Amino acid sequence: MLLELIQGAQHEIVIISFAAFRIPDALQSLELSGTRGVQMHFILESSEDSEGRLRGRSTAFSPLIGTPNATFYIWPHAKRPSGALLHAKAVIIDRQTALVTSANMTEHAISANIEIGLLIRGGDAPVRIHDYVKALIAAGEFAVVSREAS
Repeated sequence: MLLELIQGAQHEIVIISFAAFRIPDALQSLELSGTRGVQMHFILESSEDSEGRLRGRSTAFSPLIGTPNATFYIWPHAKRPSGALLHAKAVIIDRQTALVTSANMTEHAISANIEIGLLIRGGDAPVRIHDYVKALIAAGEFAVVSREAS
């Protein structure tokens, strides 16, 4: 489902995840989306702010850092309540489709774990989720860690 969503994006992909590693097929699909001019926004937990839970892990999307159309955000420790984590997991495509899921963007979550998700096509929900995330960005709740203007 994740690959289908990424491959179908025409304008914008928003990915929110606590963990993101070892998903080469998704990375390849995202790279192709970038070459099509799709804007990509990644809101990810940082290893520094994860209270040791992501120690030594780099994101699966690291190869996209600094590439056109990709912007990376974190939820800075200074903006969080004590002990809080970025635990949301969602993919929003073109403000028209949203996958809200328990699954992180990891190989195990995608291919081995028992996870659950809700796919929403059309209606107000994808727009509202997208606009909520964008409002958090606009309010400075998420900090840009890497951006390349297209």
